[in-house]
Amino acid sequence: MANPALESITTPPIEQASIASQQLLADVQRSGASTKVSQNGYDSVNVDRQPTDDGALTRYPNGVKIETGVGVEGMTAPPGGKIEGDGKGGNIIYDSHHKVVANIDADRTAHIHTKNGEYTETSDGKVSFTPSGATSDLRTLHKPGHIPHSKLEDYGVSTDGKQTRFPNGVEYDPKTGNTTIPSEYPNFHEDKETDLKGSVTRRGTDGHGKTLYVVDSTGIHVPTSDGTLSENGSGSVSFKPNETQSTKHLPKIEIDEKCMAPGADPLCGLDLGKF
Repeated sequence: MANPALESITTPPIEQASIASQQLLADVQRSGASTKVSQNGYDSVNVDRQPTDDGALTRYPNGVKIETGVGVEGMTAPPGGKIEGDGKGGNIIYDSHHKVVANIDADRTAHIHTKNGEYTETSDGKVSFTPSGATSDLRTLHKPGHIPHSKLEDYGVSTDGKQTRFPNGVEYDPKTGNTTIPSEYPNFHEDKETDLKGSVTRRGTDGHGKTLYVVDSTGIHVPTSDGTLSENGSGSVSFKPNETQSTKHLPKIEIDEKCMAPGADPLCGLDLGKF
């Protein structure tokens, strides 16, 4: 039986993306150059953007997090990573394999290096993206089913093999089932529900009713702009895309010989009751 808690965490389909976002993608595809990311275009380049009181907090697909206000107010390395000074007034951010995943200049401009392109965030929070290949709408990389470890970054997921960080910043330990909530959710709240069989479902929200995750007997489920990311107890991550209006409740069509006859009703065989 489907878990009703999971059925309610889906978000609007990609079809509802704004015209501004679509125009951004078209510009990038034509130029192949660095393009400023508009407020409506973050989802298309796998960036999670959260406004703050005096700036913004930006989560990048390789696990790097940058907070801007007056200059770079804060920076966070991917799970298992670390931050060091570069000896020039800036910083270097490493992942758990000691790979450089971001550089912060002395003027606080951040350069985030990912497999699908280069992001630049200036000290005033403006973000630009230069794709590394022909793919500029990174949502096209999101395929249903199991996600190989080498492609986790395509979905904005980072891990050190112990802790998994999802696009919204929530972290999950698949062995213990424990979640870690970042400080940018000060009004975080978790509800627990127990069904008739004694199975417990935990739902975490951001304090404004927005679901951050659902944890049940199968693992964690995290909503994204175009679907749901799930991780089970063995650390396997999968993606389920949202249903779009074009795929919901398609009408049944049955074509028989009478529908093939000359002069037949063009709607013959179509179950209009499905509309």
